[in-house]
Amino acid sequence: FRTTRIRQDDSSIVCVPNQTFTGSFITNYSERRGRVIKYEFGILPSASPSQLESFLEQARALLKEHVNVREDSVEVHLTGFGEWAVQVRIKVFTVSTGWSLFLDTRQELLLGLLRVLDELGLALARPSRSLYVHNTPDFALSDGDGAREALAPPSEDAPS
Repeated sequence: FRTTRIRQDDSSIVCVPNQTFTGSFITNYSERRGRVIKYEFGILPSASPSQLESFLEQARALLKEHVNVREDSVEVHLTGFGEWAVQVRIKVFTVSTGWSLFLDTRQELLLGLLRVLDELGLALARPSRSLYVHNTPDFALSDGDGAREALAPPSEDAPS
C-alpha cells in the first residue's frame, strides 16, 4: 500500500497510509499568510474613560507600527465589564509564519502593551473578591444566639 511521509517538529518521520487522508480535510499550515496573536485581559475598573480611550489608541498605534504585524489585521476593543475588570481583547496577524519570529513578536507586543499601561497609570486586573463588613448596631445581635459572646473580647478571669 502507498504511504505519505511527514516530518514532525522533532525531525522524526511518520508514515501515514494514504487511505487515512481519503475524505479528510487537510490544513496546510505552511500556506497560511501569518500567525494569529490574541490577548484577552482585564484592566482595573478604577480606570477612567479617558485613560481607557488613550490605552486603546496607543495600543492600536503600537501594533500597527510593528514590522511583523499586518496593519489591516489590528483589532483592539473593550469587550465588557467583568466582575473585577474592564475586559480588553486584542487580535492581530503576523506577516511571517516562522515560529521563532512569531514568539519574538508576541513577546515584543506584550512588553509594549505593558509599557503603555504603565505610562497611563493603568494596571492589569487579577481576579479578586472584596468582603465589606459594616458595623452592626447592638440591637441587631439578639441575646441567646451566642453572637454577642463570640464577638466580645475574652475576659481576664475566663478559664483558658
